[in-house]
Amino acid sequence: MEWQNRPFTTRDAIRSHENAFEFFGGMPEEIVYDQGHLITVSEHAGDMILTAEFQAYKQQRKFRVHLCRKADPESKGKVESTVKYVKRNFADSRIYTTIENWNERCLTWLERTGNRRVHGTTKKRPVEVF
Repeated sequence: MEWQNRPFTTRDAIRSHENAFEFFGGMPEEIVYDQGHLITVSEHAGDMILTAEFQAYKQQRKFRVHLCRKADPESKGKVESTVKYVKRNFADSRIYTTIENWNERCLTWLERTGNRRVHGTTKKRPVEVF
C-alpha cells in the first residue's frame, strides 16, 4: 500500500503498480479494480473505457483488468474490504507527521501485522502466499 498527501493521478497509480510488483517480486495475470476515475473514463454498452494512459500501461505490461460492477457490493467488497482493513487497523490509530514517515510505518505494520493475519476466505496468510 502507498499513501500520498495529495490526490492520486493516473501516473501515480501506475507508479504504485510498479512499486507493488517490485514488493511482491512479480506481477499477477489479472488485477481487480473498483471503477475509479484514475483507470476508467466511462462505460459504453457495458464495456468500460480505460483512460488512455492506463490503457497504454495495461498493454505494455500485459495484465488483464477486472473492473467491479458499479454499485455491486459482492464484486466491490474484495477491493473495499482491503481498504477498510488498512484504514481501521493502521491509519486509525497513528499520528501523521510526514508522508515519508507514514509510508515507512505503514510498511512496517504491513510486515508485522497486515500480511501475517489469516485471510477469512483463503485461510492463508498473505506473507506465505507471496
